[in-house]
Amino acid sequence: MDVYKWALASAQRSSSSVAQMSSYSTPSSPQGWNFGGWQQPIAGGEYEFRTMLPAVFARTEHPIIQNTLLPPEPDAELREKLIDLICDWSFTSLTLSPVDAYHCACLIFESALNIPELNGLGLMNDIRRFLHTLRFLYPGNPYHNFAHAVDVLQVAYTFLQPEVVPPLRLLKFDPGAPWSVEQASIGYGPSMPWRPSPLLLGDAYFGLRPIEVLAFLLAAVGHDVGHPGISAQCLGNARAPITALVRGSPLETLHSTLLDQTLRAHGLGLVLSDPDAEELMRSVIMSTDMQVHAHYMGKFNEEFNPVHVPKGSREQYQHKVLICQAVLHAADISNPVRPFATGVQWSSALIREWSNQALLEAALHLPRTQAVWPSLRTVEYQLKQAKGQVGFLDQATLPLFQVLQRILPKMDYFVRFGLQNRQLWQARANRLSTLSLSAPLPDDDFPYPNAECYPTSQ
Repeated sequence: MDVYKWALASAQRSSSSVAQMSSYSTPSSPQGWNFGGWQQPIAGGEYEFRTMLPAVFARTEHPIIQNTLLPPEPDAELREKLIDLICDWSFTSLTLSPVDAYHCACLIFESALNIPELNGLGLMNDIRRFLHTLRFLYPGNPYHNFAHAVDVLQVAYTFLQPEVVPPLRLLKFDPGAPWSVEQASIGYGPSMPWRPSPLLLGDAYFGLRPIEVLAFLLAAVGHDVGHPGISAQCLGNARAPITALVRGSPLETLHSTLLDQTLRAHGLGLVLSDPDAEELMRSVIMSTDMQVHAHYMGKFNEEFNPVHVPKGSREQYQHKVLICQAVLHAADISNPVRPFATGVQWSSALIREWSNQALLEAALHLPRTQAVWPSLRTVEYQLKQAKGQVGFLDQATLPLFQVLQRILPKMDYFVRFGLQNRQLWQARANRLSTLSLSAPLPDDDFPYPNAECYPTSQ
């Protein structure tokens, strides 16, 4: 896991450069965590215990990519192609090159910065540099990587347009060009420019200030930054320092704090200087912890009522934050409501990450919280995957989208996808259940993912 290459710095600041830290190669036979630190071999055959956090933050202050130029802007043809991809619900950043995924994130923020109140702040260059650093701060995990960050960002933007953010397709049109039929078809143009309009929620409205919109999107792309590719439970069993420091949601605390540091290092501290925007960012990231899913579902079920109208400015703000928490959490677990083939790719990537964790736990003699999965092209794997997807749709994704459906009618579209996918997964599970686990897979048109398509480098 690449995160350990730059997570092995001393708790005390050392003279070693981050570039030197990143060149460290994890031993093929890990020695393990001990007393809250990773045992890193050093001179004399001794071990020096290193914590997880210092090198992570050092990298935001002295990023090893300082001497790396930003990728060149995409040409007109690639730009239009990427915009079309982002505007399609079958979008999958998992199969994009890291640079194209970066360009997609830049395009989404370019669109968001067309909100009139944000347009004149001159933030786009800072955001490009921020995203360039961010993609290196996301380790090369099979699932919790920069591609996942861009995926969640695209979903969050899709949920908010066109009421809260400009339709992304507007980027395809030159403001100086003649009015076109295609431009007219999306309802905006020179005679009727886009303006934000609050989402109608029964008798109430969901309104975000422009700085809060920006904060929400930054939280979406940074919600898993620095993820080690293993669960909080595994970190706790390994006595990782952060689990002793933070009792609840240690990974989300890491993501939030690291995102804060990275924003400040790239001239975007103005978002954090707004107390409400800063609180919103922190709150929505903390709500993505699946360990507190049931807690938040209880709050969503209680509060998301079309006839519920918050009283008073503070209650209105808290209600707004709660809606944002639900929206980002839904974006984070939206893979099962993507088109079926896209969901299969993400599911298989997550399974690879679980298997990696199982191997790490075995190597470090930790309690097993995951199991190594069988080969992808086996009945055992496919049956386990199908049952898992049905269970996750039933227990997590569909209930969350359905509770949002009460106040956001646009969720109907995504719920329908989820219900269709559930039928497909259940039918597959039923069919595979009739076969022996050692039997050959049926000859069908199931969209098996190509393992080679998963990017593992930046």
